[in-house]
Amino acid sequence: MSTDTVKALTNWYEFTKTHKWPTFFPPDHGLVRGTIDSHVHGCVNMVDPLAQAKHASQAGMKALVFKSSPYPSIEPARIVNEALEDWAKPLGITPTVCYGGVVLGTYTGGINVELARAMVERGCKVIWFPVLTSAHHLMKTRNMSLEEAKKAGVYVLDKGKLIPQALEIIDLAVKSDIALSFGHLSLEEMEALADEVHSRKFTKALIDHPFNPVTGLPVSDMVKMAKKGININFTYFEISPYCGVSAPQMVDAIRAVGIEKTILSSDTARVISPDSVECMRLMAEMLNVFDFDKKMITQVMSTNPSRLLNI
Repeated sequence: MSTDTVKALTNWYEFTKTHKWPTFFPPDHGLVRGTIDSHVHGCVNMVDPLAQAKHASQAGMKALVFKSSPYPSIEPARIVNEALEDWAKPLGITPTVCYGGVVLGTYTGGINVELARAMVERGCKVIWFPVLTSAHHLMKTRNMSLEEAKKAGVYVLDKGKLIPQALEIIDLAVKSDIALSFGHLSLEEMEALADEVHSRKFTKALIDHPFNPVTGLPVSDMVKMAKKGININFTYFEISPYCGVSAPQMVDAIRAVGIEKTILSSDTARVISPDSVECMRLMAEMLNVFDFDKKMITQVMSTNPSRLLNI
């Protein structure tokens, strides 16, 4: 058992001797109020996005960003916002605002600059480089060789340099001041992107779920990326049973990266996981147990994503 884990358990034990026992059900959403979940799967074969938005509104969350690989999520988010407004007004509830993004990949025509530009004009909050159809993802999940994966998916390097379309996407993100995720690309591809955005002093690039087995970044590489100005988005999915990263591991990584470049999100709304609200609550409580104060929790769950997404 790590030193941090022992310390956390000791702190909890001391707390129970001097305070009333916390209420576990219904859960206390105090640390969730005002937070932004920038990575919610809630559009296709996932949890009902309107139901998710209602729950987030009741918990006082500020915003959700829906992510969908098959198609852009801007229009679904708009529809949810309209229905949410009608539901919330008579109840006197402030609705959580829902936003959408676009995932580039084979579903959407590859590194489709025209599509990305059109979605930015319609209020897109995040552009994701290829995820499920990146060559790296296919290598990891389908046991393909790199050459096979390049033919079936998307690879953004050519002879070690970024392809022109990838550079155009960076140009679009910089010009539009919009968040740009490196998706499920390989470390080599991410490093090339990181060097490019760093040279332009762009501060809204991010790496999602670095502990995800497909991403698989060592903490040392997370720190290197953060030093180049890349934001690191840690997710509940990584500490769920489906990835199995321990809380102390994640907390150590957050401390190494620094809270200035850390974001927390759920990467959830799957039927196999808790919903966004519960995931965000669990992550906030994780930080609370490991001695992160309220200001620090607010920074990684509200202030930093708000800056990244212009919310």
